[in-house]
Amino acid sequence: MPQKPIFLLLAFLLAGSQILFGQQSLVDSLERELTSVGEDSNRFAIIYELYSALSFNDPARAEKYIYEALDLALTMERPRDQVLCYDKLGGIAMVRSDFGQAMSYYRQADQLLQSMDWPREEAIILGNMAAIHKEIGQYDSTLILNERFLEVARDLENPVFIGFGLDLKGQVYHNRGQFDLATQQHLLALRRYELVGDSSRMADAMRTAGEAMTAAMHLEDAETYLNRSKGIYERINDQYYLSQTYRDLGYVYFLRENYEQAREAYQKSLDISESLDDPFGKAQSLGNLGDWADSTGQLNLAVDYYQKALVLFEQIDDRFSGASVQQHLASIAFRQKNIREALALLDSSQSTFQGIQAYSMMKDGYKLYAKIYEELGRSTDALTAYRQYSVIRDSLNTVAKTRQLEEAKLMYEVEKKDQEIAFLNQGILLEKLEQRQLTIALIALGAMAALIIYALWWRRRKERLLAHERDRRQKAELAASRLEQEKLERELAAQVLQLCRKNEVLSNVHQEMERLRSGKNAGNGADLRRIQRTIQSDIQSDEDWKQFLSTFEQVHPRYLGALNEQYGPLTATEQRFACLLRMNLSSKEIATLLNISDAGVKKARYRLRKKLELPGDIPLQSFLAGIDKPKAV
Repeated sequence: MPQKPIFLLLAFLLAGSQILFGQQSLVDSLERELTSVGEDSNRFAIIYELYSALSFNDPARAEKYIYEALDLALTMERPRDQVLCYDKLGGIAMVRSDFGQAMSYYRQADQLLQSMDWPREEAIILGNMAAIHKEIGQYDSTLILNERFLEVARDLENPVFIGFGLDLKGQVYHNRGQFDLATQQHLLALRRYELVGDSSRMADAMRTAGEAMTAAMHLEDAETYLNRSKGIYERINDQYYLSQTYRDLGYVYFLRENYEQAREAYQKSLDISESLDDPFGKAQSLGNLGDWADSTGQLNLAVDYYQKALVLFEQIDDRFSGASVQQHLASIAFRQKNIREALALLDSSQSTFQGIQAYSMMKDGYKLYAKIYEELGRSTDALTAYRQYSVIRDSLNTVAKTRQLEEAKLMYEVEKKDQEIAFLNQGILLEKLEQRQLTIALIALGAMAALIIYALWWRRRKERLLAHERDRRQKAELAASRLEQEKLERELAAQVLQLCRKNEVLSNVHQEMERLRSGKNAGNGADLRRIQRTIQSDIQSDEDWKQFLSTFEQVHPRYLGALNEQYGPLTATEQRFACLLRMNLSSKEIATLLNISDAGVKKARYRLRKKLELPGDIPLQSFLAGIDKPKAV
């Protein structure tokens, strides 16, 4: 989902200078004055004012003047004016998405600020540097710079600055898949914006919090916050982000299987984007409508929406989104048995994803390749594609875990260095205190006070270190527990896949033998019936199911217990069916595993709904997914 370009907040809103939306007469007057003034300091003031007057109406001329102002500041050896110029040049480079050049300017400003007492400008520079690192995906550096920014912002007691830092941290957590942490940071930012009544920033924080809640599947809370942000955007007439919020709400409804509400929200987003002539918004909304049509079985309508979205994505050169749409179209073509078209679309999307190193999407593409090749009977190609899918999946999981461990280590080292600096600063203060030679009595009193302060400080420092160590151990234990959980989930998925493939193969063999036994040349009917009984017995064997249930109960230890406790004892068949639904398997996969027809799956759903006394408007799988979750107090 597109994010508001967060660096603009600091490049312009937080710049602290008065931006003059200059009329031509003001610019002409300043340029005439510039030709007559001689002193460099006066020339700098006029040039800087010209930059401010032209920054929005004529950015090219504004950039020319700020370069001239920088030359003057260097000539006059005035560091504060140099910092201002580097700040503005960095902002111009950021608007052009020239992040390397922007970082160069900001680093020069940051170096000059180290010898100054100018915390507000230091915060602006640090915030912009952190935002650049976030934009280019360097999240470790983003968090380090952002902590420096937040430290200065808290000293300034500036709620908007602090809210910006918290929101930036939330976006990093979101991009890393830590959605609950992202939600927490966005809500903390919201509290800061509420202190100053900044409606626009409040709506942004509510929207980004709602997006993080959606990603974490806290859909009810997500809907609440997104509706609140929608109300604010409507009140302040921010149509661009109102359209974005409708798309976010549509996705929440889509996940909750409220497809009609999802369609209405996506259509409203499309209508607003068309009124704004916003090609990206139109393309996103059309893609969302394609998802809706696909999920409701309207494949031809879905193709129409996706193709319109693809045209727009190609016009705005959004390669990633365009390739994603092609992947959706390939999936539909495969389901419609248009295999050649599906392969052509998939080849195109995979080529794009490979070029931009979008490995997560490549993984999904290889999974679709495996299905297509299996349909074509090309078992070797299908196996190769599935292996590529597995390699990328496992690689992405490994990279994510390694990055989390490196991040924890880096943050520990930063905190350790901060503690060492604090210790050195404390030593300097004590040394200065001891050097004050007023009287013998004051020296004794000062030494005693210093010892008491040092003892208290040392005690607090020791308590912090102990607390940090406990926290580190708890995180390590939690990480180990998560790894074990993921291992069990992989084992469970492998067992289900093995069961599914075994039953499918045995069922096919059983059907083929039945055909042979009933044929004209059936000469060994008794032997075939005996083999069929053996196959049928193997399909219905309880041993594999016992192993499956054992692994399932390790992954979801409270699930079956909660079901049996709340709704009476379930039969073995009902327990198996409930477990497969909890794993979000499709009806086709469940039918294969239980050796029943699609109609049998529907009947099993109906009987389980009846036993659970579940109303018709509540999705069965969503209900079962929450059965073993702790109830809110």
